[in-house]
Amino acid sequence: MADLDVRVSDREREAVADTLREHAAEGRLDPEELEERLTTAYAARTRGDLEGLTSDLPPRAPAPPPRPSVAQRIMPLAIRLAVLDLFCVGIWFLSGREGSFWPAWVILVSVLAVANRAIHVAGRDARSANAGRTSPPARDRGRRRDRDHRR
Repeated sequence: MADLDVRVSDREREAVADTLREHAAEGRLDPEELEERLTTAYAARTRGDLEGLTSDLPPRAPAPPPRPSVAQRIMPLAIRLAVLDLFCVGIWFLSGREGSFWPAWVILVSVLAVANRAIHVAGRDARSANAGRTSPPARDRGRRRDRDHRR
């Protein structure tokens, strides 16, 4: 039995209907043609019936991969600094452990460096999430209005 003769599920019909709606929103299908294709899609019984509905339309672009989390992006730095810290503790240990525990300063700088990187990465994510806003923040509206009136 060919793959096109396999019966379709409701999920497959909905996926084709969503694709048709997206193409109509982009202007590739007029409302009458969309309605006709949707009726055919919901009445389809096999994959072959559905295939012809989108064959003359360009394929949908794949979704972009999800962005790694802040923890995933700072983990390489944290691991490198942890290895450096352990190396410094090893040197202190092999040197007879005399005097104060000087690797504590190296560990402190390492922790501050990882925290600083995490704050900056999270801030960059927040700025990029707000980049799509079309209106200026509320605090800037008054200044812009005043500046425009002075001209």
